[in-house]
Amino acid sequence: PGTGKTFLAQCIALAACNANFKVLFTTAMDMINHLIAAEADHSLLKKLQHYQSPDLLVVDLC
Repeated sequence: PGTGKTFLAQCIALAACNANFKVLFTTAMDMINHLIAAEADHSLLKKLQHYQSPDLLVVDLC
């Protein structure tokens, strides 16, 4: 903790946005919770496509 991993990931994501790339930034826990909920309501494939659609997917482990 405290080594700046999240800050570095945010900087990379911002640089990608500035270069006109589509970026999605999320936490691992949020992504897992959304995928579990999507599986429960039978929309898992749609949610997986949501996570596959950006040019850059940044998953933070905090």
